[in-house]
Amino acid sequence: MASFLNTPTFGAGIRLSPDAKIDDGLLDYAFLPELRLGQILRALPQLLFSGALNLPNIKRKQVRKVRIETEAPAYFQGDGELMGLTPVEIEVAAGAVRFLAPKVSST
Repeated sequence: MASFLNTPTFGAGIRLSPDAKIDDGLLDYAFLPELRLGQILRALPQLLFSGALNLPNIKRKQVRKVRIETEAPAYFQGDGELMGLTPVEIEVAAGAVRFLAPKVSST
């Protein structure tokens, strides 16, 4: 599974990229290799109680632009909706949208 997020959560609030910020102009990349059944079963309690998925084999990185290619065309989703087939390019358009959010306290 490969995900590119600009918020900390996806799906039903699963925190996959806890350091992601919607206004930093970056996409947070999270890649999770195929898991064995035992690994999934060990991760479920953590996911249920904390909402976070912090497995040792998750790879995370920040990028401004990415191109996803697959050997055979594969569907990709955007915000839970099928958007099309690979290859696909995803890029942050920094400052393209204005958001209202509570001020973050520095204390």
